[in-house]
Amino acid sequence: MADDINPARRDELTAARDKLVPIKRGLEDSVLTNISENLRSAYAHWLESVTRRMALIDNELAWMDSLNIHHEMLLDDGYPKDVQAILEPSLWEELQREQADHEAARAIFREAQAITIGAPTFTSQPVPDKPGP
Repeated sequence: MADDINPARRDELTAARDKLVPIKRGLEDSVLTNISENLRSAYAHWLESVTRRMALIDNELAWMDSLNIHHEMLLDDGYPKDVQAILEPSLWEELQREQADHEAARAIFREAQAITIGAPTFTSQPVPDKPGP
């Protein structure tokens, strides 16, 4: 398998998850002890929160594993080298003829020129005075 493409992130997530494990165990144990319902409810809330956080970390780690597998497949496919196709001579000649035909066809076309239409101009004329009564 190829090296992890983001080992620092994996270490960060693993350390965060490792810190949550004893917290989760402690909350699970505490919920089972003889405590008030209010405290049990608070513990249950935080147990759910810690469990959710651990699941999110586990999901990201799983996605990182998948990404590493796909990255290795990409490397095995020759990445980052460019893809190069090799054709046998007869196909190469056919391709050259096709390209020549396409160039000939393309040569008849010209880019349309944009027509510029000037903005209408207005001249101001003095308004005649109204005749008096």
